[in-house]
Amino acid sequence: METIMLGIYFSFACLAGKCTSTCCAGWQILVDKKDYERFLAIEPYWLREDILSHIRKKNGRYYFLNKEDGRCSMLDKDNLCRIQRNTEEKALCNTCRKYPRLMNQIDGTLYLSMAASCPVVAEFLLGSNVFWQKSSKKGTKQESALEASKVFGQWEKVEVKEIAVLKKVWDFYEKNREWANGVFEQKSNEDLLYGCFGKMASSVLDIVLQYQEGNSLLSFFQVFEQDISNQTKGFIKSTYSVWNTLRENYMVYRLLSRKIEFLKESVEVCYRQASGELFLLRTIAFCVYANGENLTKEKWKTLICTVYRFCAHGKKVSKAFGKITASFFTEDCFWSYLLI
Repeated sequence: METIMLGIYFSFACLAGKCTSTCCAGWQILVDKKDYERFLAIEPYWLREDILSHIRKKNGRYYFLNKEDGRCSMLDKDNLCRIQRNTEEKALCNTCRKYPRLMNQIDGTLYLSMAASCPVVAEFLLGSNVFWQKSSKKGTKQESALEASKVFGQWEKVEVKEIAVLKKVWDFYEKNREWANGVFEQKSNEDLLYGCFGKMASSVLDIVLQYQEGNSLLSFFQVFEQDISNQTKGFIKSTYSVWNTLRENYMVYRLLSRKIEFLKESVEVCYRQASGELFLLRTIAFCVYANGENLTKEKWKTLICTVYRFCAHGKKVSKAFGKITASFFTEDCFWSYLLI
């Protein structure tokens, strides 16, 4: 079985209590039936009672309750989970055990990616070169393929345009990017940017108010209560280097990662969703800059995690955000122009 994985996949190490953007907040954590039944017998007894008292059934499915601040009820103040603290990682529910890993088998190839709501992944996206790699180690099961993939010396980098499941999406992206670069040589996108920043902020604000998710975004958008258009040129100049790297890295990462999760999604929707996430990130970064804050590497990491969590963790919000990206422009190619 051929395996294609994100470059950071096997070197990933959870930051645990040192994590600045806990994965145990901002979304409902699903507990599948097998995990719930296992929790019914978990030892010690006091931990079992603790776990079960913080699980609720909704529409036939089990979820951990969240506190008022959005954090999972099993998360202590030091950002460590009480289940993992008092047992071991394999005792966690499937949702927590596999996060931030993403996996799917498509046409005989095993694809392994990771969620950018994790700061370790976000830091990887801010690096010099995001890449995918492949191994052709044979195996009859996913487990054996995964174990075989860990053997040193079997991996080689693979260009995204050579990945079969991504080819149509990547060709579409490159076509739009080529058009955008040609237009940009004739006319800068600076005049368009500020208006689109405001439009994105307003559209996302509507989602936040409707679904009461992503409330942390509200504080960023307050800067638009006054005219800050004069900040646009300085923002573009000061973030030029970081943005150019992040833009390319994010698209290399996200187009395939999204395809892994939503195989039947159209080329256009996949491209728009990834582009929309990236532009929302740029919009929030502009808000931070206009508010007089420094866009440090740590700040960029936090923003990446925030945007991914908002756009990708909840089905309702993700669907609503998809409607925004579908109607934002009359032509999809303008997304690439906006991201230069």
